[in-house]
Amino acid sequence: MTTKASLLIATGVFTAAVTGSDLFARMTIARSSLDIALAEDLHWVSATVAGIVFLFAPFLGVAFICGSANTRTKTRSAIALFVVVLTVLDYFYSMTSKLLNRRC
Repeated sequence: MTTKASLLIATGVFTAAVTGSDLFARMTIARSSLDIALAEDLHWVSATVAGIVFLFAPFLGVAFICGSANTRTKTRSAIALFVVVLTVLDYFYSMTSKLLNRRC
């Protein structure tokens, strides 16, 4: 897997973890409709651009590490590491977003 492919996958997982969990929390806890939840999420994203960059940093790091590890090790090892780390990051980002929205 090349660095570009891993970066694309990491971006997709990041978007699904952050936006998906935020929409899920807004719709279930706040009982908002999808259009209101999406509008509030887009407002939050536009207001916290620096925060989104910091949230994306671990995903970016994993993508570059696994992309460069792919040239030095077996492809299967790099992909396994990539999948495990992205799964852990996705879990923690999803749970944190749900917990923060539940307390607000």
